Amino acid sequence: MGLLYNFPNTDGTNYWCEASKCILISVSNYDFYTEYIPIVLVDHSTNCKYTQKALNVQNKGGRLMLLAYDSNEIDDDYNVDDIIGEKVEIPTVIINKDFAQAIKEYLKNGRDSIGLAIKFSGVKKKGEVNVDLYYRSDDIRTLNFFKEFQYYKELLKDKLFFVPRLKYNNFVNEYTSNELSTNSNAPCVKDYHYCTTSNYDILVNNPRIILMENLRQSCIYETFGLDSYWNYMVKFSEKCADIEKLNFNEECAKNVIKSLKFNEEELENCLKNLVEGEGKIEDDFEQFKKKKIFSVPEIIINGMRYKGSFSAKQIFSTICHSYLEDGECETIMNIWRNKGNIGKRLILTMTLIIVVLLIFTLLCYRRMVQKNLEITINEKIQEQAMKAISQYKAFQEGKGGESGVLGTTHKLELVGD
Repeated sequence: MGLLYNFPNTDGTNYWCEASKCILISVSNYDFYTEYIPIVLVDHSTNCKYTQKALNVQNKGGRLMLLAYDSNEIDDDYNVDDIIGEKVEIPTVIINKDFAQAIKEYLKNGRDSIGLAIKFSGVKKKGEVNVDLYYRSDDIRTLNFFKEFQYYKELLKDKLFFVPRLKYNNFVNEYTSNELSTNSNAPCVKDYHYCTTSNYDILVNNPRIILMENLRQSCIYETFGLDSYWNYMVKFSEKCADIEKLNFNEECAKNVIKSLKFNEEELENCLKNLVEGEGKIEDDFEQFKKKKIFSVPEIIINGMRYKGSFSAKQIFSTICHSYLEDGECETIMNIWRNKGNIGKRLILTMTLIIVVLLIFTLLCYRRMVQKNLEITINEKIQEQAMKAISQYKAFQEGKGGESGVLGTTHKLELVGD
């Protein structure tokens, strides 16, 4: 759901082929995480690939490209570039010439934008959602996803069927070892198909550490199930992959496993079977090739590639509205809204309590200060009065008594408040 804009290039065309001619999209009150995203109308042309157009739209601030075809019969000619396509994260919708013309005429009548709701139909499967997440175990962005999406996973419950797909590189003539440790620097297991690289951004110089974490996460999923795997991923992200305090190593992973009380013998047996026989490593590698996954993270939902924002809220919204039955989605959305409202009410209640306590504390403090001030003033008055009386008595008994002169006046000074 979003607002459609028509932003011609500086040369008067609307092809979006040359980045230097594309206009920066500025939409007021635009929030990346809201459903009201900027949708950009772009004309079909043979000047460049669709993926180049989409990349320019993306880089200029658009979140979806609405591509206006030049005829009513859309020819699915795969006018794409896979290399550029790796950088594109926004979806593209192609519409025919008549529909595009109607939209352009509507915009000519003095309207700045059109509100569009786009729903992808024909992707439902009895209310079930099959999600394949393609990633590598050292990708911080993906690791953070598990914690962010945990709440939405609980909302979806048994409707979500989730499969992690770990990425392996194909390196020829690289050193291979099936040893289940990170003592060596061998980047591969089995043969040169199943390898990883180092990651200097998270201070991992030994590719074997990442390779073993790939295998470990696969085995935790295979051996202990989705919930245990998810708990491990959340805790591993917090303990071992915190960008502020990086600790990405085998020891940290094993400490997380112990804290979750996994059966370490079962896990060890799974790892042995994984590197000695055929199984998930080969399956993941083939799925990457079959789905043409070139960069990670990537999400496939019910066989279709998700091209929206990689944020937990947006992914959940897409799953709910596009892949569940309307009744099911509405029920889940109501639970989500109610929990959100409960949270807001709780925050408001706590704020009011804090304000009341603060006012009460200030009143008590003020009363205490006034009382202490009154006591201090009274004590000073009594002290000065007693001092004055003592001075007067001493004067009467002293100089006044010796003179014997009646009617002599004396000046008495009372010093103080």
